[in-house]
Amino acid sequence: MATPAQVTLIGNTQAYLNVRAAVLQHFWLVETVALDTGEVPKCLGELVVVCASLPSEERQAWVERSRAEKAKVLIVRMDAYDAGPLAGAEFHGAYSWAAFFFRFSVHERGFFRPEEAIRRLTGVPAKILGLGNRGVLATGNYADIAVFDPACFGETTTTYEPNSLARGMRYVLVNGRLALDDGRLTAERAGRVVRRGGR
Repeated sequence: MATPAQVTLIGNTQAYLNVRAAVLQHFWLVETVALDTGEVPKCLGELVVVCASLPSEERQAWVERSRAEKAKVLIVRMDAYDAGPLAGAEFHGAYSWAAFFFRFSVHERGFFRPEEAIRRLTGVPAKILGLGNRGVLATGNYADIAVFDPACFGETTTTYEPNSLARGMRYVLVNGRLALDDGRLTAERAGRVVRRGGR
Protein backbone atom coordinates (compact mmCIF):
# COMPACT_ATOMS: atom_id res chain seq x y z
CA MET A 1 0.00 0.00 0.00
CA ALA A 2 1.39 3.40 -1.01
CA THR A 3 1.77 6.12 1.59
CA PRO A 4 -1.36 8.31 1.42
CA ALA A 5 -0.86 11.74 -0.15
CA GLN A 6 -3.68 13.37 1.80
CA VAL A 7 -4.83 12.84 5.37
CA THR A 8 -8.09 14.11 6.87
CA LEU A 9 -7.71 14.52 10.65
CA ILE A 10 -11.05 14.88 12.45
CA GLY A 11 -11.40 15.96 16.07
CA ASN A 12 -13.17 18.17 18.57
CA THR A 13 -11.15 21.40 18.59
CA GLN A 14 -8.67 23.12 16.31
CA ALA A 15 -6.13 23.57 19.12
CA TYR A 16 -6.15 19.80 19.73
CA LEU A 17 -5.78 19.05 16.04
CA ASN A 18 -2.95 21.54 15.47
CA VAL A 19 -0.67 19.59 17.81
CA ARG A 20 -1.34 16.31 15.98
CA ALA A 21 -1.14 17.88 12.53
CA ALA A 22 2.27 19.39 13.31
CA VAL A 23 3.66 15.85 13.52
CA LEU A 24 1.73 14.36 10.61
CA GLN A 25 2.67 17.20 8.26
CA HIS A 26 6.24 15.93 8.23
CA PHE A 27 4.98 12.93 6.26
CA TRP A 28 1.70 13.84 4.51
CA LEU A 29 -0.55 16.63 3.34
CA VAL A 30 -2.95 17.13 6.24
CA GLU A 31 -6.39 18.72 6.33
CA THR A 32 -7.85 19.22 9.80
CA VAL A 33 -11.59 19.21 10.56
CA ALA A 34 -12.44 20.79 13.93
CA LEU A 35 -16.03 19.97 14.74
CA ASP A 36 -16.43 22.84 17.22
CA THR A 37 -16.19 25.27 14.28
CA GLY A 38 -19.04 23.59 12.42
CA GLU A 39 -16.89 23.02 9.35
CA VAL A 40 -17.57 20.04 7.09
CA PRO A 41 -15.05 18.96 4.42
CA LYS A 42 -16.28 18.69 0.84
CA CYS A 43 -14.25 15.52 0.35
CA LEU A 44 -12.05 13.28 2.49
CA GLY A 45 -8.42 12.37 1.99
CA GLU A 46 -7.07 8.93 1.18
CA LEU A 47 -6.45 8.36 4.88
CA VAL A 48 -9.05 9.37 7.47
CA VAL A 49 -8.02 9.63 11.13
CA VAL A 50 -11.01 9.97 13.46
CA CYS A 51 -10.12 11.01 17.02
CA ALA A 52 -11.64 8.58 19.47
CA SER A 53 -12.67 11.32 21.89
CA LEU A 54 -15.63 12.17 19.64
CA PRO A 55 -19.07 11.07 20.85
CA SER A 56 -20.06 7.63 19.58
CA GLU A 57 -22.71 8.88 17.14
CA GLU A 58 -20.26 11.32 15.53
CA ARG A 59 -17.59 8.63 15.19
CA GLN A 60 -20.11 6.34 13.53
CA ALA A 61 -21.10 9.06 11.07
CA TRP A 62 -17.48 9.64 10.03
CA VAL A 63 -16.85 5.91 9.72
CA GLU A 64 -19.83 5.62 7.39
CA ARG A 65 -18.81 8.62 5.29
CA SER A 66 -15.25 7.32 5.00
CA ARG A 67 -16.57 4.00 3.81
CA ALA A 68 -18.87 5.69 1.28
CA GLU A 69 -16.01 7.79 -0.12
CA LYS A 70 -13.74 4.73 -0.29
CA ALA A 71 -11.00 6.09 1.95
CA LYS A 72 -8.07 3.71 1.53
CA VAL A 73 -7.32 3.45 5.24
CA LEU A 74 -9.50 4.20 8.26
CA ILE A 75 -7.87 4.41 11.67
CA VAL A 76 -9.79 5.20 14.83
CA ARG A 77 -7.11 6.28 17.26
CA MET A 78 -6.47 7.37 20.84
CA ASP A 79 -3.56 8.99 22.65
CA ALA A 80 -4.26 8.36 26.33
CA TYR A 81 -2.24 6.15 28.61
CA ASP A 82 -2.54 5.34 32.27
CA ALA A 83 0.92 6.45 33.39
CA GLY A 84 1.01 9.80 31.59
CA PRO A 85 -0.65 13.18 31.98
CA LEU A 86 -4.11 11.61 31.71
CA ALA A 87 -3.51 9.17 34.57
CA GLY A 88 -6.61 9.05 36.74
CA ALA A 89 -8.58 11.24 34.34
CA GLU A 90 -11.97 10.53 32.82
CA PHE A 91 -11.01 10.38 29.13
CA HIS A 92 -13.54 9.44 26.47
CA GLY A 93 -12.08 7.02 23.94
CA ALA A 94 -9.13 5.73 25.97
CA TYR A 95 -10.92 2.47 26.81
CA SER A 96 -13.32 2.21 23.91
CA TRP A 97 -11.73 3.14 20.57
CA ALA A 98 -10.63 -0.29 19.31
CA ALA A 99 -13.66 -2.10 20.73
CA PHE A 100 -16.00 0.43 19.15
CA PHE A 101 -14.28 0.19 15.77
CA PHE A 102 -14.43 -3.62 15.76
CA ARG A 103 -18.03 -3.89 16.96
CA PHE A 104 -19.35 -1.17 14.68
CA SER A 105 -17.50 -2.06 11.48
CA VAL A 106 -17.70 -5.87 11.81
CA HIS A 107 -20.95 -6.68 13.61
CA GLU A 108 -23.17 -3.62 13.30
CA ARG A 109 -22.41 -2.52 9.73
CA GLY A 110 -20.54 -5.46 8.25
CA PHE A 111 -17.95 -3.20 6.60
CA PHE A 112 -15.07 -5.62 7.26
CA ARG A 113 -14.43 -9.25 8.07
CA PRO A 114 -12.89 -9.66 11.55
CA GLU A 115 -9.39 -10.24 10.19
CA GLU A 116 -9.53 -7.05 8.10
CA ALA A 117 -10.73 -4.95 11.04
CA ILE A 118 -7.86 -6.33 13.12
CA ARG A 119 -5.37 -5.53 10.33
CA ARG A 120 -6.59 -1.93 10.26
CA LEU A 121 -6.11 -1.65 14.01
CA THR A 122 -2.64 -3.21 14.07
CA GLY A 123 -0.60 -3.86 10.93
CA VAL A 124 -1.84 -0.86 8.94
CA PRO A 125 -0.95 1.82 11.55
CA ALA A 126 2.41 0.14 12.20
CA LYS A 127 3.26 0.17 8.49
CA ILE A 128 2.19 3.77 7.97
CA LEU A 129 4.24 4.97 10.94
CA GLY A 130 7.27 2.89 9.97
CA LEU A 131 7.20 0.78 13.14
CA GLY A 132 9.28 -2.26 12.29
CA ASN A 133 8.78 -5.56 14.11
CA ARG A 134 5.31 -4.54 15.30
CA GLY A 135 1.72 -4.81 14.13
CA VAL A 136 1.76 -8.45 12.99
CA LEU A 137 2.36 -11.79 14.68
CA ALA A 138 5.67 -13.02 13.28
CA THR A 139 8.87 -14.62 14.52
CA GLY A 140 11.22 -11.96 15.84
CA ASN A 141 8.53 -9.31 16.32
CA TYR A 142 7.74 -7.74 19.66
CA ALA A 143 5.14 -9.76 21.59
CA ASP A 144 2.32 -7.21 21.74
CA ILE A 145 -0.68 -9.54 21.63
CA ALA A 146 -4.39 -9.15 22.39
CA VAL A 147 -6.60 -12.21 22.81
CA PHE A 148 -10.35 -11.58 22.68
CA ASP A 149 -13.66 -13.19 21.82
CA PRO A 150 -14.64 -11.71 18.42
CA ALA A 151 -18.29 -12.68 18.89
CA CYS A 152 -18.79 -10.33 21.84
CA PHE A 153 -15.87 -7.88 21.66
CA GLY A 154 -17.20 -4.35 22.12
CA GLU A 155 -17.06 -1.21 24.23
CA THR A 156 -18.78 -0.94 27.62
CA THR A 157 -18.08 2.74 28.19
CA THR A 158 -20.76 5.37 28.74
CA THR A 159 -20.67 9.15 28.89
CA TYR A 160 -20.62 9.00 32.68
CA GLU A 161 -18.30 5.98 32.98
CA PRO A 162 -15.72 6.31 30.17
CA ASN A 163 -12.99 4.30 31.93
CA SER A 164 -14.43 0.82 31.50
CA LEU A 165 -12.66 -2.22 30.04
CA ALA A 166 -13.90 -3.66 26.76
CA ARG A 167 -16.26 -6.62 26.79
CA GLY A 168 -14.72 -9.83 25.46
CA MET A 169 -11.05 -8.88 25.91
CA ARG A 170 -9.36 -11.75 27.75
CA TYR A 171 -5.57 -11.39 27.60
CA VAL A 172 -3.17 -8.60 26.61
CA LEU A 173 0.56 -9.05 26.42
CA VAL A 174 2.82 -6.01 26.11
CA ASN A 175 6.39 -6.88 25.16
CA GLY A 176 5.64 -10.43 26.22
CA ARG A 177 4.32 -9.59 29.70
CA LEU A 178 0.68 -9.93 30.78
CA ALA A 179 -1.04 -6.56 31.21
CA LEU A 180 -4.52 -8.17 31.22
CA ASP A 181 -4.99 -11.69 32.58
CA ASP A 182 -8.36 -13.41 32.12
CA GLY A 183 -10.09 -10.05 31.81
CA ARG A 184 -8.38 -8.48 34.81
CA LEU A 185 -5.68 -5.82 34.84
CA THR A 186 -2.33 -6.82 36.29
CA ALA A 187 0.38 -4.65 37.80
CA GLU A 188 2.66 -5.17 34.77
CA ARG A 189 3.66 -2.02 32.89
CA ALA A 190 5.97 -3.27 30.14
CA GLY A 191 5.22 -0.58 27.56
CA ARG A 192 7.94 1.66 26.23
CA VAL A 193 8.35 4.64 23.96
CA VAL A 194 8.36 3.42 20.34
CA ARG A 195 10.42 5.52 17.98
CA ARG A 196 10.22 5.55 14.18
CA GLY A 197 11.60 2.24 12.97
CA GLY A 198 9.93 0.37 15.85
CA ARG A 199 12.87 0.24 18.26
